[in-house]
Amino acid sequence: MMNTPPHNCSLVRLAPKLVDCAQVAFVGLCWEAAFSDSGNFFVTRRGDVYATSNGRLLSELDFPQGDYPDR
Repeated sequence: MMNTPPHNCSLVRLAPKLVDCAQVAFVGLCWEAAFSDSGNFFVTRRGDVYATSNGRLLSELDFPQGDYPDR
């Protein structure tokens, strides 16, 4: 998702059949985010931490909103 303009995104649970796929959570405006190594968590640049299993918002980290000096 990096180097793309901000856009709305969602967490989606994939299934073998397209009709079984479901939106787990609407994340909203998102342009940089990452999954944890285990894949159990999704963290947005705003600092929102979601559980990927159910889309529940677990925490809101206090990330600075600007660019980091080493980028």
